[in-house]
Amino acid sequence: MIMAWETLQNNRLRTILTVTGITIGIAALTATFTLMEGTKYTVNKTLSGFGGKFMVIYPQWDEVLRTSKGKPFVLEDAQAISGISGVTMLSLQRTNWWVPVRYKTRSLQTDIIGTDPNFSIIRNRRVEKGRFIDLQDILNQRRVCVITEGIKKRLFPSGDYLGEKLEIRGTLYTIVGCLEPMMLPTMFGANQEEGQLYIPITSSQSLFGDYTYDTIFLRYGKRYEKKRHMKLLKGRIEKILQNRNGDGSEYELRTLDEFAEAQKKMAYTISIVLCSVAGLCLLVGGIGIMNIMLVSVMERTREIGVRKAVGARNREILSQFLIEALSIAGFGGVCGLLLGVVGSRVVAIFVGMPVRITWWIVLAGAFCMLLIGVGFGLFPAKKAASVEPIECLRYE
Repeated sequence: MIMAWETLQNNRLRTILTVTGITIGIAALTATFTLMEGTKYTVNKTLSGFGGKFMVIYPQWDEVLRTSKGKPFVLEDAQAISGISGVTMLSLQRTNWWVPVRYKTRSLQTDIIGTDPNFSIIRNRRVEKGRFIDLQDILNQRRVCVITEGIKKRLFPSGDYLGEKLEIRGTLYTIVGCLEPMMLPTMFGANQEEGQLYIPITSSQSLFGDYTYDTIFLRYGKRYEKKRHMKLLKGRIEKILQNRNGDGSEYELRTLDEFAEAQKKMAYTISIVLCSVAGLCLLVGGIGIMNIMLVSVMERTREIGVRKAVGARNREILSQFLIEALSIAGFGGVCGLLLGVVGSRVVAIFVGMPVRITWWIVLAGAFCMLLIGVGFGLFPAKKAASVEPIECLRYE
């Protein structure tokens, strides 16, 4: 062990260059694992805040033609779906994008969402202050609205907003509440919900002159959490929509669990690509270890012969060179783990990507550096141990 360290110290520059390759590989691998684990944890935590199981239905969108593949929903569509066995609650929604909203001298553009009281129950939206839209607001087409955190920060920095009036397309709407902030899951974790404004669906229809709906939210019974039952429920809903709107209409039916799986699958796919890049870095670092060890064996051939001549056994020679390889890999691995953890934290602060350090990430890094040290150091060590003493003493 002491002789191995002395040899590495005598060739510091060569050792440092070799260690750098391992450090970069382990750092890249650690950063990738922390990102993958952080994404998984954040998506699970965010989606758990959505409350119970629900399904969202909306017309499919053709990315090429930039048109909808399905007709907008009407009230009769919702009534037919609500009659299906297993549907326990339903909410209708109509979104109008980038509508100008004014409060005194301040203004912004935001999404105006017409909805009903069931929306807050299905989506588990809690009110921070005030109340949400109720049944009387729907029946009387009241001009009331519920804001979100983004609007509150931009239009009401002082914090006083209940009872204030917002101007929407020349009509004044009284603020009756504000929803608690909600984190929305994304490919790399979660982002805080941007400003949205909710008004009664009947008031939205009068304001914009559109009596159709673009989204249906529904809650289903517990037995439909099983995949085979969910498949039957989706089939019934699709049949109703196709019968009412034509066979050419296509709709997307997504549950909360399916959305979570899609998010995780996308994150894992990107993680696999990043792991492949990190694996290439480790391969280069391993080749570097093998190269420096083969050069070291060649340079110390005479030393090996002297040691064998005075009684050193093959396993002692093998262990010496193997310890050197493991020392390089171990030092590079420790540096790589530290660099990967610190680097991922820095990325999380400046870019906003979620990271999470767990014990298995440290173990994975330790296993990789052990594998690299043994895998790429064993051949040079065997070569050193197998050289005949007479040939070693004659080597110049």
